[in-house]
Amino acid sequence: MRHRMTEGDDYVKVRGVRGAITVEENTAAAVKDATRELLSRMMELNDVALEDICFILFSATQDIDAAYPASAAREMGLDLVPLLDVGQMSVRDGLRKCIRILLVYNTDKGLKDIKHVYLRGAKVLRPDLVYSVAIDGPAGAGKSTVARIIADRLNLTYVDTGAMYRAITLKALEKGALMTEEIINIAENCSIEIKKGRIYLDGRDVTEEIRKPSVDEKVSKVACIPQVRQRLVKLQREMAKDCGVVMDGRDIGTTVLPDAKYKFYLTADIKVRAKRRYDEMLKKGIKTDLKKVEEELAERDRQDRERECSPLKAAEDAIIIDTTDKTLDEVVDEILSHIKRREKNVL
Repeated sequence: MRHRMTEGDDYVKVRGVRGAITVEENTAAAVKDATRELLSRMMELNDVALEDICFILFSATQDIDAAYPASAAREMGLDLVPLLDVGQMSVRDGLRKCIRILLVYNTDKGLKDIKHVYLRGAKVLRPDLVYSVAIDGPAGAGKSTVARIIADRLNLTYVDTGAMYRAITLKALEKGALMTEEIINIAENCSIEIKKGRIYLDGRDVTEEIRKPSVDEKVSKVACIPQVRQRLVKLQREMAKDCGVVMDGRDIGTTVLPDAKYKFYLTADIKVRAKRRYDEMLKKGIKTDLKKVEEELAERDRQDRERECSPLKAAEDAIIIDTTDKTLDEVVDEILSHIKRREKNVL
């Protein structure tokens, strides 16, 4: 659907975002909390600005009558947006205590770029939209680049877990934290967020800083600390709890998301991986030596495989892909071909 704002203006697309969430009890607090959680997530994932919203339609099953869901939206500052509550039709064996939202707004996004959100018990309504893809492998195997593309093609959220460990490492280096207890304290008290492919540490964008050689040298040692891994694994699981994700790392399929619907393990010859990392560093203006990069990767592999807590290894049910002689497009196509066999909405 398109409409022209004023004479002479370009056409503006109008898109709808669907969402649903369940509540455990029929109380005003539960209804409002669930509505805020769902609506906030819908707006965040779809880059919805207040001034772009046309209207929001709320519906609730007949066993919810403690509060109007729209009242929560008004409390969020959406009081100038047209809001409407309606009753959901009663269907035999239908989902109970469920709130649904239809948000319509102006956007340049394509239809396939819209991310619909189904949280809590409402995930059963659209299982085709809420599933996880785990991509593991050693450094330089291409997993992060591949994971970003896969997430974009499947319209899922991309989570770079390696960047999270790098963020902790960066803060430890900045604070001069050398002792294990100091690093654990940093992990337990800092804030890490991933937004639109950027990583934020305590509200600061550190996407570029975490790729410095100084971080490369120390990140494996930080990642070996069990308490650090426990903290970040909990955070990573929270990220995947209510939405479909493509998550890459070293222990996603074995530890973080052992029940992921799809698991892949990417590997490659160490010389090829070293050359990839070397070229990547040169593009960023970082001068280094190819042999040194290979030695550092070999040591990183050793540390990752030998650590006691969640060592680097392929999950038993993971599909192993050797990327040594494959192009990026070939790896992406191979992964998508496996997923297409089970997902009808993958083109």
